[in-house]
Amino acid sequence: MKKKGIGIILALALALVLAACGSKDLEETAFESEQMGIESTITYFHDGDEVKKQTAENVVPYEAIGVAAKEDAQAIFDPEAEKFKGIDGIKHEITYTDTEATEKLEIDYDELDFDKAKGLPGMTIDSKAEEDGVSFEKSTEMLKNQGFTEKE
Repeated sequence: MKKKGIGIILALALALVLAACGSKDLEETAFESEQMGIESTITYFHDGDEVKKQTAENVVPYEAIGVAAKEDAQAIFDPEAEKFKGIDGIKHEITYTDTEATEKLEIDYDELDFDKAKGLPGMTIDSKAEEDGVSFEKSTEMLKNQGFTEKE
């Protein structure tokens, strides 16, 4: 169960589908999901079809990953969180309470080191991503296929 919980969190937080286009005004569109007790919100900041920035917040009750204590959750998540450190364009943090962990992720696609990001767990990056950008339309379609709904 522990490995499955980690995979779900990383997939929800890092889901990327890439292509590009552009418009003038920056828009903000959020999506939310609740799967296996894990609440996720992913927000895209985009210019037409081109995503400029993405944030994700995942609230993970320990029981959802089969652990009872903060220390057990830290033993699972902290090694994975280390993989995000030192990559340009990514800010990542996990905070812990007595009952849940909250993961926050921010990706700035103008600053992202795409080569290093390709090695992150849960990251799906198209070969033209660095040149063409991240497609809001394709990302939206992917999230909806994973059970996310647009937040109103």
